[in-house]
Amino acid sequence: SSMLVVWTAFTGDVSVAGLSIFAPDRLLAQSYSRNFERDADRFAFDYLGQAGIPPTRLGDILRRLERMSGTAGMPVWSSSHPGAEERSRNAEEAEAQARDSAEGDE
Repeated sequence: SSMLVVWTAFTGDVSVAGLSIFAPDRLLAQSYSRNFERDADRFAFDYLGQAGIPPTRLGDILRRLERMSGTAGMPVWSSSHPGAEERSRNAEEAEAQARDSAEGDE
């Protein structure tokens, strides 16, 4: 982060202690980013459902991409995106809600 560069320039401290000052800010930013990604997923689930494509297809793709990228098993808190398993569960829930809604309309 730019704040770390400024900190280092003024103090000369590039130690773990210097990094730890800014780590909570970075973790908070990651959390916000994951929330934005969840919002984007909900939009995608709705869009896919309107197109007649089961939202779980997106969950399948995300799991496959995670396996291919080698990021499976990384701690979620260190990522800017929710884990593929969470996103797949959300896709399954979106599909179930769409199905329940369609059955209620009949």
